[in-house]
Amino acid sequence: MSRRFVFLFFLVIVLFPVYSWSQGMGNSPYSAIGIGDLLTPANVQNLGAGGLSVATYNREFIQLSNPAASVNKKGLYNDSLVKIEGAGTAQYKILSAPNALETYKGANYRYFAFTVPIGKVWNTTISMQPFSVKDHSTVQLAPAYQDGNGQIVQYTTDGKGGLYQIGLNNGWGVSKYLSLGLGLSYLFGPANVTETAVLYTNPYTPIQPDVEHGYRRRINHHDFGFKPSMHYRKELYKWKDSVLIPSGVFWNMGATLQIFSQMQMSVSQIDVRKSNTGTVSEDSVTTSYTRHANLPAQLTVGFSLDRPNKWMLGIEGGIADWSRFNYGDFSNDTYRIAWNVAVGGEYRPASRKQWKSPTYRAGINFTRLPYVISGNQLNDFSASLGLTLPVGVRGTSGAAFPKINFAVVVGQRGTLSTTDIQEFYARLHVSILITDKWFIKRRIQ
Repeated sequence: MSRRFVFLFFLVIVLFPVYSWSQGMGNSPYSAIGIGDLLTPANVQNLGAGGLSVATYNREFIQLSNPAASVNKKGLYNDSLVKIEGAGTAQYKILSAPNALETYKGANYRYFAFTVPIGKVWNTTISMQPFSVKDHSTVQLAPAYQDGNGQIVQYTTDGKGGLYQIGLNNGWGVSKYLSLGLGLSYLFGPANVTETAVLYTNPYTPIQPDVEHGYRRRINHHDFGFKPSMHYRKELYKWKDSVLIPSGVFWNMGATLQIFSQMQMSVSQIDVRKSNTGTVSEDSVTTSYTRHANLPAQLTVGFSLDRPNKWMLGIEGGIADWSRFNYGDFSNDTYRIAWNVAVGGEYRPASRKQWKSPTYRAGINFTRLPYVISGNQLNDFSASLGLTLPVGVRGTSGAAFPKINFAVVVGQRGTLSTTDIQEFYARLHVSILITDKWFIKRRIQ
């Protein structure tokens, strides 16, 4: 496969969802809560294995979740490859409620990451990815007066935006088995919520001369995050002594603790008018103030077994206490402790040219979301399949060739109650990973 094709494919993955389907991932009523739907900071390979990330160790991919798992162990391996990866996500969603069924589709940018080795036991990764997504639209009808004169008020709420995260992960190999890491992140981004109301004399008339009146609230978020981490990897059973190509079974344990500073939210409110043709006009800012919120710390711990370039099995769990989270005086949402458990693995069939073999993945994930609706806490259960396809030609410098990664995640979000909204979703994650050897020591022969 030519370099031109790889370059064009990379642009399609990163730019097409951003500019062509800028409407987001499709209407999600639950994203109206707080900062919106939270996204897992994992690469496409992790998503294909149920979301396993903090304990997995694979030098062929970029590690986004655990900074300590992306570095060479001291005196063990020598990985000097530079890695660049871009990913996008497409989604098809079905929303079901009592006596209602709607479908939505959308796409969005997933992440862009760049990894470079600073030294033999020091690795740095720079990344940018969404942290949360707010994309919702609801319409409600209510009587205007109690006297039953037939007039109806239509209330419309639209929300767009979300938070992005710029990350700088550093990992250091402390010993042959242990590595430590520290991730630094900056969260930013606006969330726009527009609420309007219009009085209908006849709610069944298709065209009304009335103008909707309301306001638009814009919240700009700013926050910093810190993620200390560790990764421990040791041989459980050795078949053959080799430094460059390890052969045996290894066990891995990883842990991360995501900590945030106090989030600052700059809030501005604008009066808006919307005509029946959809044209929106805005007045000047009527209200402007600042609020603060504290995102909870999240602890994630994982364990895995693997035989390099053959197979991997793992389990992972995380917990975060959202019960004290307060999104400001414009929100009265309720939160509780959130946790998740994931199980997954991968398999690469044996081949004469092992570096050309595809890799298959599968996993399941159960998440207890922090949101509470009508006294019920939301659940999210999903199953995933993943595939990595090597493409192109192996470089003359010994660097690995590009890889195209796929992950299909199918799941359902909601509660056990039959009166709440249920979300059934199918997501396709696609990324392309390009690796190269930039730093080659000159040799005099």
